[in-house]
Amino acid sequence: MRGQGIGLGMMGMPDRSLITAVQQKDYSAGVWLRRKDKLEHGKRQILQLTHTHNLSVLSSDKSSKAHVFQSGLATEGCAMK
Repeated sequence: MRGQGIGLGMMGMPDRSLITAVQQKDYSAGVWLRRKDKLEHGKRQILQLTHTHNLSVLSSDKSSKAHVFQSGLATEGCAMK
């Protein structure tokens, strides 16, 4: 005759405890993955902002150098006359 009540699962744990343990691990893994995704998303945003900032600095640096160069030529041109 088959016994009724809580059966034993792996490693002698009651079935309910085993299910609860698996659910807890599943929940913990989900929390960990969400945190990891948030961190990676934050890193991507920082890299994009840094890249955009570097491009704007390079662009403004080039235009200011061109302006200084052109100003220098204008000054030299005045001195040559």
